[in-house]
Amino acid sequence: MPILWRYLLRGYFQIFLLCVTAFICVLLVMRLEEIARFASLGAPWTKVLVFAFYQIPYILPLAVPVSCLIACSLLFQKMSHSHELTALRSSGCSLRKIIVPLLFASGLLALFNIVLSCELAPRIRSFFQRTGPSNHGHESPSSSAKRCARQTQGLLPRYACVALSRRRGRRLVHH
Repeated sequence: MPILWRYLLRGYFQIFLLCVTAFICVLLVMRLEEIARFASLGAPWTKVLVFAFYQIPYILPLAVPVSCLIACSLLFQKMSHSHELTALRSSGCSLRKIIVPLLFASGLLALFNIVLSCELAPRIRSFFQRTGPSNHGHESPSSSAKRCARQTQGLLPRYACVALSRRRGRRLVHH
């Protein structure tokens, strides 16, 4: 990899990671109400942290493209301000040579974003629906009966599953 590529990509990814981290923090704060509601149901702190961590795959498809744009703009602004672009152009580097590594990195990030949106986020959503807030003892009796019927796969009739669960306060205890 040419030295110019390493220099440009290092600057690009430093700004990109800073932007993505900032977007994740800001958007997690916007989802703080959901996280607080989950914590108020009496879930352990480890589950609350896992719940907050599971929000990140839904945030990244929004944050990655904007962070790419901001990182590219800030990198070229910094290079222009310090006259590095002028020096590169006067040394014989064409704009194509300067832009190609950033286009390559942006293309890889776009592929990552597609994989994240199409593969990872739906898997995490289905996993979270199996282990999320509704399955930590805070579900309605009807959803408990449906889950019990799914787990027993027809071995018990549905009315037996309803009889097997009873409500105590806000927590649903299965017997």
